[in-house]
Amino acid sequence: MFNSLDFDRAAAFLRDGLGFRLRDRTRKANFMGCNADHHCVAMTDRKNSALSHVAYELHSLDAVLRGCGRLKKAGLGLEWGVGRHGTGNNVFAYFVDPNGFAIEYTADMQQVDDATYVAGTPETITRASHSDVWGLAEPPTPRFIAALDGPKRPRD
Repeated sequence: MFNSLDFDRAAAFLRDGLGFRLRDRTRKANFMGCNADHHCVAMTDRKNSALSHVAYELHSLDAVLRGCGRLKKAGLGLEWGVGRHGTGNNVFAYFVDPNGFAIEYTADMQQVDDATYVAGTPETITRASHSDVWGLAEPPTPRFIAALDGPKRPRD
């Protein structure tokens, strides 16, 4: 996921220049796909342009949970999750790596058929897009929220 000062323009580049398809647009993000996965990249409306986080797609919920267990044993606690996102319907578990980057383990991404899928808009998406639809995950930690901003650099 990328932060962008102009997330609509960034999404237009992915769509027009690289052939991605808009799958859903929330108030704060454009979710783009290039295959049957709901999204493989998203552009978020933030105060900077930077890498927000990297998601590693694992093959199952069990694999995500095992990965979380390994992280816990290694001293890296979860910063948000385990939960399920609304947009994309994917399982998520977030942590911050030793370099301060936000990392996501994910699985079970919604599969879409471009011939029939209708992209959601802020007016039509009725479920919380980034929150935990299961309602089990505690809110994201302040450390995680700060890591989503990406590396700090001066604006040109």
